[in-house]
Amino acid sequence: MGVIIVVVLIVVDHADTRGSAGASTSGCRVSSDASCVISDLLRAQSSGTDLSGTDLSGFDLFGSDLHNEKLSKVILSRANLFRANLSGANLSGTDLSGASLALANLSSADLTSASLRRSDLRGAQLNGVVLRGADLFGADLYGADLAGATWSNTICPDGTNSDSHGDTCSGAVTGPPAATVVTDPPAATVVTDPPPRRVVADAPARRVVNGCAVGPNAQCASADLTGADLSDEDLRGANLSGANLSDVNLAGATLSGANLSGVSGIGASLYGAKLSGASLSGASLPGGAFSGANLSGVDFSGAKLSGASLNAANLTGANLSSANLSNADMRFANLTGATLTDANLAGVRWFATTCPDGTRAADNCDGHF
Repeated sequence: MGVIIVVVLIVVDHADTRGSAGASTSGCRVSSDASCVISDLLRAQSSGTDLSGTDLSGFDLFGSDLHNEKLSKVILSRANLFRANLSGANLSGTDLSGASLALANLSSADLTSASLRRSDLRGAQLNGVVLRGADLFGADLYGADLAGATWSNTICPDGTNSDSHGDTCSGAVTGPPAATVVTDPPAATVVTDPPPRRVVADAPARRVVNGCAVGPNAQCASADLTGADLSDEDLRGANLSGANLSDVNLAGATLSGANLSGVSGIGASLYGAKLSGASLSGASLPGGAFSGANLSGVDFSGAKLSGASLNAANLTGANLSSANLSNADMRFANLTGATLTDANLAGVRWFATTCPDGTRAADNCDGHF
């Protein structure tokens, strides 16, 4: 991803993105929200940049209009594309595993060799879609319209191959509810709300990981969570102070208001996590992955985040005073209202970053703190 984005930086820089302070030449408002990031990337692509491998996993693209866009081989795993318009889009080779695509419009889209493993496609418009070589294992197609879909060597939701079903996955769908692939538009299929996310607190019993009972308000201070998969877990208000987060997977997790002060570890993944109002003061997470995370109002004072990936993160109002951000990736990040007093910013990678004073900088935020 790094090499690709560097190319984006070079191409877009020559495409006159140095407009007036605080303005976005792409026309999106001055922020690093997902729509702006997509807008900037697609604008760069129009200049000939290859976006293959660009990591947008976990991004919230609810209702986005991406019809006819070229998103081949982009990583959109676990992204929220509920009600998104992807009609006619080129999604060949794209990773959409675990993505929420309920009620999305994918009519006539090219999903050749795309990964849709365990994706939510309930009520989606898939008429005329190309699914040659696509992987639909575990996908939920309840109520989806697949009229005119093109199948060939497609892995069906139940793991079988479409070639063994007469070039279709009809009758090869599994999982609750007992879904069947519809070949005609569903009669009055109406879904009024996004599909519910898994909330551990609703489970009969909390999952215990290395002595930590996972769930909202969990009391796991100083817990050793090395290598634990806590992706998409609800840990709001939890006390994880002093915990070992080495190689932990917290992608998409909800940690708003949680206490993570003094946590440590290398290889922590928090892609797309929701940490608004959380405390990570004194945390030591060098190289931590926070891309696309909601870090608004987070207390990072004194944190060690050298080499961390904070691209496209929402850091509005965050406290980064005395934090070590050397060599961190801050591209597309939103730092509006953030405090960076005495922060170490040596080697930080800037591009289309919204600075603390609200201006959007092409190269750095010097003079805009």
